[in-house]
Amino acid sequence: MLFFTHYFMIRILRDNPQVIILDATYGTQKYGLPLFTIIVIARVVIAIPVAHYFMERVAENNFTWALEVLQDLYFKYEIELPRVIFHDRDRACINVLHAIFSTTSTMLCRWHMDTDVRVWLRVAF
Repeated sequence: MLFFTHYFMIRILRDNPQVIILDATYGTQKYGLPLFTIIVIARVVIAIPVAHYFMERVAENNFTWALEVLQDLYFKYEIELPRVIFHDRDRACINVLHAIFSTTSTMLCRWHMDTDVRVWLRVAF
C-alpha cells in the first residue's frame, strides 16, 4: 500500500475543504493495482487531485486505511471537515466512508448518475 501527497496539496485541501471527490480506478496501469484518488474542488470549477493511494486490492480494510489517513490529515493540519463527499458506486468505499466521515453528507458523483440514467433509458426505450 502506498499513500502519497505533498505539503502543497495539503495547503490546497486546507484552502478548499468543503467538497471532495473520491475516485477509485481499476486496472488502468501496468501493475494492475487499484488507484484511489482524493480530489478537491477549488474555486467551484477546478478539480485538483490532492492525494493518491495504490491499493493491493479493492477491499474495505484498504479503504478504511486510506480514509483514516485522510481524516488524520484533516486533524493534524486543523482543516475543516468536508461538507460533502462525492464517490463512485463502490460499496466497500461507501461503507467505510459512512463510518469514518459520519457527519459529512455523501453523494454519488454526477458521471455515475448520468451513466445510470443512460442505461435506464436504453432499457426503457
